[in-house]
Amino acid sequence: MNKPIVGQSMSLDTISAKASFQTTQSQYRRNILSWGFIESWGRGIDKIMTGMEAASLPPPKFEYDCGGIRVTFYRNPDLQSHSGESSGESSGEILELMRQHPNITAAQLAKQLGLTERAIEKRISKLRHEKFIDRIGPNKGGHWVVLRGQTDK
Repeated sequence: MNKPIVGQSMSLDTISAKASFQTTQSQYRRNILSWGFIESWGRGIDKIMTGMEAASLPPPKFEYDCGGIRVTFYRNPDLQSHSGESSGESSGEILELMRQHPNITAAQLAKQLGLTERAIEKRISKLRHEKFIDRIGPNKGGHWVVLRGQTDK
């Protein structure tokens, strides 16, 4: 049996171009399956492109790298700035909740504020480092003391 050879017309550009991709789909299927790169042929690239478009994100970048394809996804730039903007606000909410409920846990704070436990733990660590709060007693059975911070919202 002869090994299939990828023709010059088969490049990453043709993979991402839907029309040319569909015209050479059977050739790709034969080659990629016979080389053992995939177990079955699906519509992964089309699903990726459709998903990125539906999320209003830029299309991913496809690159040939070390005998494979590297796909770079780009995130929404608004997510980074939104996260930073709410950090100070949620720290104030954490202080207020700790003042009202000294025995509150990170899990309870996360649920109440709609953040992940890890995000709460990071903010608590920062608040402790900046001497806004202190923990009296062990993690289980101890309580929070708010040392400083605004009491008015």
